[in-house]
Amino acid sequence: MNIKLFSGQYEIINSSTVMLFDKDSNLIFEIDTGDFKFTVELLFVGDGQGNKIINRTIDTEKNKITLACNNFTNVFGTNTSIPVSIATINGKGMFLHLDVSLMEDGIRIVNYTIFLERKDNI
Repeated sequence: MNIKLFSGQYEIINSSTVMLFDKDSNLIFEIDTGDFKFTVELLFVGDGQGNKIINRTIDTEKNKITLACNNFTNVFGTNTSIPVSIATINGKGMFLHLDVSLMEDGIRIVNYTIFLERKDNI
C-alpha cells in the first residue's frame, strides 16, 4: 500500500515529532532529492525576550541552509505562522513548517512538516 499526503497544492514529503538530545542540541536535516543533496540546520537561539524571528543563512559551498530560530522558547509552543522556504527543486518550492515547545529542563520538542510544491493536479 502506498499513501501520499497533500495539503492544498503541496505534497507532504516528511512530517514527524523529534525530541532533541539535550537543551543545547540543534536539529539537522540531510535532504537528498536524488538530483541534489543539502543540509538544513535549525539553531535555537535567544533568551525569550523578544519576537520570534527566523534568520536564514545559505552556504552554497557546503550546500547548507542554517535557520536560526530566535526566541522559540515557549513551553506551550512557538510556531511558524507560514512555512519557511528552504529550496527550489526542479522548479518546485520546498517549505518547512515548525512547532517547537520547550520542556521544563530546556529540551525542545520539534514538530515539523516538509512540503513540496505540486505542479500537477490531484
